[in-house]
Amino acid sequence: MIEMQLKILIASVIFGILWVMFFVVHREYYISLTRQRLFVIRWKLFEAALEGKISFENPAYQLVRQTLNGMIRFTHDMSILRLSLIIFANRYIHKELLDHYNAHQKKAFSGLSNEQKELLLSSLSEAHWQIVRHVMSVSLFWILFKPASIVLRLIHKTNNARQWAMKGRSSREKWRRFDAEATYYSCEGTEGGLCIATF
Repeated sequence: MIEMQLKILIASVIFGILWVMFFVVHREYYISLTRQRLFVIRWKLFEAALEGKISFENPAYQLVRQTLNGMIRFTHDMSILRLSLIIFANRYIHKELLDHYNAHQKKAFSGLSNEQKELLLSSLSEAHWQIVRHVMSVSLFWILFKPASIVLRLIHKTNNARQWAMKGRSSREKWRRFDAEATYYSCEGTEGGLCIATF
C-alpha cells in the first residue's frame, strides 16, 4: 500500500514538473522568441525605409508597421483558440472592422510600386508564419505539431513567402481578419482603431 502511494506521489511530482515546464517555462520562452523574431521583421522593414525603398510617411508602410506592433504586443495572448476566436469574431460579429481594414489597406497599397508591395507583403507573410509557429509551439498538441512545423518551415523556405501566406481569397481574408484585429487593438484611444506607427 505504501509502495503504491509512493508511486502515485512520484508520478504526481513528475506530472507537476512537466506541467510547469510546458505551460510556464516553455510558453514564456516561445513568447519571448516569437516577439524577438517579429522585432527582427520590423527592424528589417525599418532598414528598408532608411535605405529609401519606401517612405516612412507612406500609409501602407505605417499600416504594416502598426500590424507588426499589434502582433508583438499581443503575442502572449496568441493560441489556436484565440486565433480562431479572432477570425470568428471579425467574420460574424465585427465584420465592419475587417471591411474598414480592407478598404484602408487597398487605398494604402494603391500607389505602391511592385517592389514596394513585395517588400511589405513579404514582411506580413513572414510575420504570419511566425504567428503560426508560435501557436503551434505553445499548443498542448506541441508534440504532434512540432514535426509538422519543421516540414512547413522547409516548404516555406523553398517557396515565395508572399505566395505561401497570401495564397487564395480565403487565406487572404483569414489573415486580414487577424491583421485588422492586431492593428485595431494595438492603438488605444484612437478614432477607428488605426494610428500612425512609430519606431
